[in-house]
Amino acid sequence: MFPQTAAPGPTPVRHAATVLVLREGNEGPEVLMLRRSASASFLPGAYVFPGGVVDESDHAPQVIDRLTGMSDADASTFLGLPRHGLAFWVAAVRECFEESGLLLARTSVSQHNHLHRSRSGLLDGHHGFHDVLQSHDAIIDASSIVPWSRWITPIGGPRRFDTRFFVTSAADAGSLSADDREMSDLRWFRPSDALQDPDVMLITPTVSALRMLARSNSAAAALSAARSRI
Repeated sequence: MFPQTAAPGPTPVRHAATVLVLREGNEGPEVLMLRRSASASFLPGAYVFPGGVVDESDHAPQVIDRLTGMSDADASTFLGLPRHGLAFWVAAVRECFEESGLLLARTSVSQHNHLHRSRSGLLDGHHGFHDVLQSHDAIIDASSIVPWSRWITPIGGPRRFDTRFFVTSAADAGSLSADDREMSDLRWFRPSDALQDPDVMLITPTVSALRMLARSNSAAAALSAARSRI
């Protein structure tokens, strides 16, 4: 799909995407975070943002046709890839839906039960993400999901990822829940609270993102700051 990131060492570097979902809180922006299951093979117990590996299906034509606001050529140029740049946006949205139940898309079908069934079917492998988008008449606005940062796992770990971080806002997230597979808990945090809580296990990229978020006094300001860095 993509050329592997050029890096020394025997472990392949896989492409991944994650998204910082913000909402306006009473004391500033809040960000959606999930706690990885204690039995997870990667980062057990850590609080992370929704995200995961970019799949081949994330650049399927029937999925890309459901995106607006950016062309694949522009996305690929921005990420320094020959093609399929929009797959990173799709992966971020798909993983967020799988892990939290939040569908970052405009849709004319908003019933909670329908969304729940679609999520369960996706997690169980009964249908693909393109089926979810089609059944909900959903459109992903790529321009509303803003590139934030990039992190590559250091040499030496059993798994390595080249991860693109994005940021977006969700004014009406509704009722969300962790998937109870890879994730065991879901919470909205003020960035400073997550950084100061001794019971919240964090890794370096997450700490860096939270510190940057803590500089903004609103979700709108954080998004504006992200856009200014593009």
